[in-house]
Amino acid sequence: MLRCSLFWLSLLALVFANGAFDPQTPPPPAITPPSQGSAKMKIQAIVQIAVTVDGLIAEPDGGVGFLDMYPACEGDNFDFSGFLDSIDVIIMGRNTFDMVVSFGEDMYAYRDIKMVVCSRDPSRVVIPEFLRKTVSASCETPRKMLQRLEDDGFRRAYVDGGITIQRF
Repeated sequence: MLRCSLFWLSLLALVFANGAFDPQTPPPPAITPPSQGSAKMKIQAIVQIAVTVDGLIAEPDGGVGFLDMYPACEGDNFDFSGFLDSIDVIIMGRNTFDMVVSFGEDMYAYRDIKMVVCSRDPSRVVIPEFLRKTVSASCETPRKMLQRLEDDGFRRAYVDGGITIQRF
């Protein structure tokens, strides 16, 4: 496979981007989910993902060590911390969550942001002690999860994890 340069892809809004990420820019207007008639969802599902030109987002074992061989792009000023400042909830797939927590508490980048881990069997998600106040697990469909999170007052959900992103 051709492995060229790495690029960062930021998708804003529930389905498609309205432009580049800028925490100072107001969010795009809510869109109408097809099955809800004229009801408009106010929550945005946002994806931020590293991907190679040939579409690689992870190694076969789920690892991301291949990212180490790519230096930051010249002029790259994407601020992940600033991005997280604009998020009020994270929706993460179980495989990604397992990888993230395997790095240990010192490497955990998501601070105290509320997180929902998607799993077919939420009882099998192992949540470390240091995350038990902010992380929960769910087997809800994307639409039901977004609706529940919106009802709970959340407005910007960061969706992370290859399979989970595809489901949304």
